[in-house]
Amino acid sequence: MAISKIASSGITADFDNTLTTADLAPNSVDSSELVDGSIDTSHIADDQVTGDKLANDIAISTTGAITTTGAFTSIGIDDNSNALAMTIDSSEWIGIGTSDPKKRVHIKDASSDCILIIDSGGDPSIVFAENYQAGGQTGGNYWGMGIDTSENDFILAFDANSQASLSADKLMTVTSDGYVGIGRNAIASSLLSLAATSMFVTDMATAAPGGDYTQTTSTSYITSLAASSGTHVYFINGAANSVVGTITSSSGTVTYGTFTGVHNGQ
Repeated sequence: MAISKIASSGITADFDNTLTTADLAPNSVDSSELVDGSIDTSHIADDQVTGDKLANDIAISTTGAITTTGAFTSIGIDDNSNALAMTIDSSEWIGIGTSDPKKRVHIKDASSDCILIIDSGGDPSIVFAENYQAGGQTGGNYWGMGIDTSENDFILAFDANSQASLSADKLMTVTSDGYVGIGRNAIASSLLSLAATSMFVTDMATAAPGGDYTQTTSTSYITSLAASSGTHVYFINGAANSVVGTITSSSGTVTYGTFTGVHNGQ
């Protein structure tokens, strides 16, 4: 059937099913020839409008949003292999690799190790914030951990009023050589380094019997380095919480109870 021209108001009767899409030349009907509201989604078969049918990308303005109506349960982003890539459910919980997130962000890899990569041109870090406040970032506690790329160190940091800085607020450092520093910035070539104003305490109150044992090789020694003469070692009765003996040194003389000795004439 060919229709060359129809004058205005020239046809008043309906032609049910007498004109099909096969009778229309390609691109012969554009949006200017469609009455507003004449085509709704009920006239479009499922999966018939795909991305390649769109002349331009779908753009959302800064104030716009994609809104779902009805009983919203979840929205998913599907990849090209018919596998769900990401889900945002009605509780605003996000699932990556799972359609049933159990917490605010749930990442799952069911077939292999689940690895989270933070890739940064600066110092990659994670901040744990208590009641984070945008802008001023004050009024809460901030714990941070990350990598100081200038030194290749792993840092644990804390700040009570603003976002914890890996350089200014560091509490503990682990170097790439396996050295650990607590309360200090620079770490010497020691497996464990503590700040000069700190005291290292081994609490063995739950041990029965308790004690502190350090094992060395046959060529190594256990030493106590003090800045000046005085008492360096205390022996304490744990039950009575009392001192039962001390080791002191003065000008190279070492004294324990009634024993006095001189070491290397120092």
